[in-house]
Amino acid sequence: MHFILPHGIGVDSAGNVYVAEQEGRRIQKFVPVAP
Repeated sequence: MHFILPHGIGVDSAGNVYVAEQEGRRIQKFVPVAP
């Protein structure tokens, strides 16, 4: 995964991570995976 101008990051109560990308105008969600 590669981002163009990442702008912000957040985590919700379920452990999902969100990365906002300014240039791509999107928010990418990453879901935790159990080992």
